[in-house]
Amino acid sequence: ADDPLNALMNLEVVAQHPVVVEQRRLLYEQEDRRVLLSQKYLVKHPRMVEIDEQLKAKRRHLAEAVAMATAGIDARVQELELQRAELQSQIDTAEEALSEYRTHLVELGSLQKEIATTEKILDSLREHLAEQQVLASLEANQATIIDPPTAGTEPVNIKKSLFAIAALLLGSVAAALTAVGAELLSRKVRSLDRAIEGTRMAVFGRMPASAKLLPLAQDPELESAERMGEAIRAIRARLRLATRDHEGARRITITSSCPGDGKSTVAAQLAMSLAAAGDRVLLIDGDLRKPRLADELNMPSDEGLSAVLRGASVTPEVFAAQKNLSFLAAGPCPANPSELLHAPPLQHLLDEIAPQVADWVIIDTPPLGRVSDALIIGEHCDYLLVVVREDHTLRADLRRCISQLAPLEDKVLGMIYNAQSRHSDAELYAGYGAGGYGSGFGSGGFSGTRRIQASGMRRSGSGPHTGV
Repeated sequence: ADDPLNALMNLEVVAQHPVVVEQRRLLYEQEDRRVLLSQKYLVKHPRMVEIDEQLKAKRRHLAEAVAMATAGIDARVQELELQRAELQSQIDTAEEALSEYRTHLVELGSLQKEIATTEKILDSLREHLAEQQVLASLEANQATIIDPPTAGTEPVNIKKSLFAIAALLLGSVAAALTAVGAELLSRKVRSLDRAIEGTRMAVFGRMPASAKLLPLAQDPELESAERMGEAIRAIRARLRLATRDHEGARRITITSSCPGDGKSTVAAQLAMSLAAAGDRVLLIDGDLRKPRLADELNMPSDEGLSAVLRGASVTPEVFAAQKNLSFLAAGPCPANPSELLHAPPLQHLLDEIAPQVADWVIIDTPPLGRVSDALIIGEHCDYLLVVVREDHTLRADLRRCISQLAPLEDKVLGMIYNAQSRHSDAELYAGYGAGGYGSGFGSGGFSGTRRIQASGMRRSGSGPHTGV
């Protein structure tokens, strides 16, 4: 019975309680008196029996004092628990307010940029109006005709053939200058050479333009678009060669620099192509801001990656239109995507769960030119592909995207040039012709596609740029 009592009295907060201190002092005094009496009397002497009864009473009083001190501690613990719950509620409320404040701050930044752009346009219009007013005042007729000119019946000093030749030459020069000027002044990537020049990145694959490309849920075989199907099969073959030494499940992050570059479509088509070749594929919609893969595959999106990141257990859906393909939707869009992606469940999903069910994990991510979600996901993946779309991708966003990829330079396989429409079929598939196949996969050409410098992407070898 003394062991729990001694254990409680070893606690400083109990031992220092005033009542416990007083009862312990009285107990010790009583024990000292018993020691003195034991030197004079035997154990059964009335005086010894009396002192033993008093010792028992003192021990009971001490136990009661310890119990009272312990009850006070329990009451204090309950009070602190209530305070902790209240503080946690205040913290949650403050975090929600902070998240809402950050959202409003981003919106404010966008509005400020829009106002600045509008002010520049207004200033330009004002300057143009002032110039027009000056020109109108200068062109006013301020001269008086004294001797009007007279016209003869025959042309003077005019050769029609020279005028025709000069007009033809000037027209040709003007057309060439117009084309060159449009190319130089355009803010968009208008050709493959411009994409390579602006990124210094190897071309991992090319996708032709398709005016009527159906969602995969309606056209899973991709055979209705022969050039599109051949292009995605070429990317699949090259991806297998690039990762042939990799052990275990291969995790591929696909991103772009601008919305609408076609990264979601490329990710879905690549996953479909790998599954058609017999590999187990898990397609994950990692865009927690504007997910599109669920519509592309016509799959449910009630639960998905956002629920997994919160600790829920979600099973990927099997895509009925294609064997070996599973799909994990993005789920409901959260208010704090970046914070959720930093949570441990993402690493557990990609390192532990996904390799058990798939040979390939294809992850579609938001545009890197807008948010940094692709960098967070790419840190847990093995390889990364960047989608660039002709006549759509902005060169400034592409440069920003390339600079952000510097920390993941060893994982970048290259770019997929999407919607190519400025070349013939022979140029698009030049890598499969005589001599082109060897140059595409010759010594040093393929292995160099993953070399990147911190200041920008560097093209290694001539092979990756000659064909898909």
